[in-house]
Amino acid sequence: MEEFQTIALYAGQDLEKLSKGETEITYFRINTPEEVRKILCRASLEDRKKRSETFFDGLEYRSKLTQAMHDRGEAYVFANHPWDTKDALGHWNHFPIYVKMLSVAEKTIKAGDTWDVTLSPAEWQVNEREEMYNIINAGRLTLEKDARIIVRGNVFLFTCQELIKEDESVKSYDIGVLATPHGFGYRYGCFDGENGGNGGNGENGKDGLSPLFRTNIRGEKTPVPFGAESINGSDGANGEDGANGEDGLTGGACRFAEINIRNIKSAVPVVAGIMAGNGGRGGNGGNGGNGGNGGRGIREISYNTGCPGSPFGNIIGPGKDGRGGYGGNGGRGGRGGHGGISSNVYITVPDSCTKLISAYSKPGIPGKGGKGGNPGFGCENGKHGKDGREGKIMPAAKVYINHVIQ
Repeated sequence: MEEFQTIALYAGQDLEKLSKGETEITYFRINTPEEVRKILCRASLEDRKKRSETFFDGLEYRSKLTQAMHDRGEAYVFANHPWDTKDALGHWNHFPIYVKMLSVAEKTIKAGDTWDVTLSPAEWQVNEREEMYNIINAGRLTLEKDARIIVRGNVFLFTCQELIKEDESVKSYDIGVLATPHGFGYRYGCFDGENGGNGGNGENGKDGLSPLFRTNIRGEKTPVPFGAESINGSDGANGEDGANGEDGLTGGACRFAEINIRNIKSAVPVVAGIMAGNGGRGGNGGNGGNGGNGGRGIREISYNTGCPGSPFGNIIGPGKDGRGGYGGNGGRGGRGGHGGISSNVYITVPDSCTKLISAYSKPGIPGKGGKGGNPGFGCENGKHGKDGREGKIMPAAKVYINHVIQ
């Protein structure tokens, strides 16, 4: 138990309480990269060198993103890469880092139960996208039938002196390194994008106005002077375009994990499952509004003026009907969110236990694009909104057991 005690002392935990079977939980912050390298990683120098040989395999797609700076920092902490001084300013924005350590000398997870060790942002009162470091320091951990341990979206640093698995599990994994329960993008909230609102219908045009008539002293019926255009119906207003659907969020991130198991007692392999989050669905585009109807022109009006020189003769109209408004265009469907990104996972066990550990990783499923909105009807129908694009699949985590990729 020497290593167990050494890890606990990094957080100033009470060894006497631990020896009596109590659980110690400590929250602390680490100020420098050198301290982070020393406290978080349990790999030997030889292990670090081997990790450095393949650390960036599969991460090339994000070499031009800000995530690359993060990857280089992890290569220094958990492998044997030098500290990249050009990244220093960016890294210092995240120091001191947020760390939680849970130490327990002996724990049994009861049959069918899940021990969720996730470090919640609420525990540190930070933004949900803040990266947090979760150290689980266990002496003897026993998994009864169908029991398991999971973590969601933390950097997971798990060291267990002895892991006992009592029976074969019907569940797909015994140790789950899962994605953040939140997505990533330009907004917060639901993974799926909201649907765009429908465009308003255009107002109907006004009907033409019939002229007023008066009778003069000779009993002749004559129209009150009016503008010639007033007998025509006015055009209907165009329908409004439907609003675009909101993009789905990128799926939750599966962050770096180092799992050290110093001894395994089991008749069947302990299974580690590593899974990134699914992207959100894009919202549907709103439907275009219908164009307003054109106003009706007046019908032909005949009358007897008794004035042969009248500019309107004995007939007024008919007025022209107004043009109906154009239908609004349907809104564009929102883009589906990409599957979540994943970082490396390193599992270290004694060579004698390699047949008692297995691992797999899965990428997040990209979100479907939203449907484009329907066009509005009018004198000329609007255009159908374009469907949103489906998100992209991001590479699954690279998982290594004793430096052998799985």
